[in-house]
Amino acid sequence: MEESVEQEIKVSWESSIGTLIEKLERLIFSLKRWASTIKKGKEGLKRKLTKELEMLMEKKRDDEMMAKIIDTKGHLNMAIDKDEMYWEQRVRANWLQLGDKILAFFHKYTSVCRRINTISTLELDEGREITDDSNIKEAATLFFQKLFTSNEVGDLSHLLTGIENNISSDLNTSLLSSYTAEEVQSALKGMGPIKVPKLDGFLALFFQRYWHIIGKDVETFCLEILNNDQNFNSLNLTDIVLIPKTPNPTNLVNYRPICLCTVIYKIVAKTI
Repeated sequence: MEESVEQEIKVSWESSIGTLIEKLERLIFSLKRWASTIKKGKEGLKRKLTKELEMLMEKKRDDEMMAKIIDTKGHLNMAIDKDEMYWEQRVRANWLQLGDKILAFFHKYTSVCRRINTISTLELDEGREITDDSNIKEAATLFFQKLFTSNEVGDLSHLLTGIENNISSDLNTSLLSSYTAEEVQSALKGMGPIKVPKLDGFLALFFQRYWHIIGKDVETFCLEILNNDQNFNSLNLTDIVLIPKTPNPTNLVNYRPICLCTVIYKIVAKTI
């Protein structure tokens, strides 16, 4: 909703050199600086517009005065909408529609979510409870490492003995063909725009909305990985988040782990 954000992205992107990852890192810095400037400009704006509207309402109404009142109301409503949208994004209560929101609700919702999403107590297998953050982290790490570690079942290739090849030469040719820019774009378009933020904070929405600025660099980067085996260790980083299966769980068996990777990594995976 901030008109200046696209220009900020464009200037930062076109003035940066280096790899895609480096350009995204510089963009993060530029957007943080931009956001700080925007925040300062907003401080007192609603108060100023409200006071201005009150003064206009007390004056004699004519066509010129009514036009000023309508214009001031429009600017005040826009400032309120921007605040509400900001808090909606903060609390991710996207089941509400813009205009149905109350700022006090969002402030309270954010605090409640933070409290609910904090693991303050864990019960271990032997019945002992732990509350210390470092002990909780250690217990969670050991639990999921054990859960997802292979049991060394050995060579299973014999299970495929006797199964005939079913891939035709035409299909094989198609499978071996190079990936295209259209396939990369199609993978991005198929993503949910505002799903959970990734490691770098960029949502799929960012790439979808500003593709006309950053798209060429993203395509080139992804196609180098897909077609030329370019190393992408810098992208192969994942945050593991625990989602409660039941209300107020205290045992790790009642959490489901999900992986949060970057949008660029997901584009490559979805293209494949």
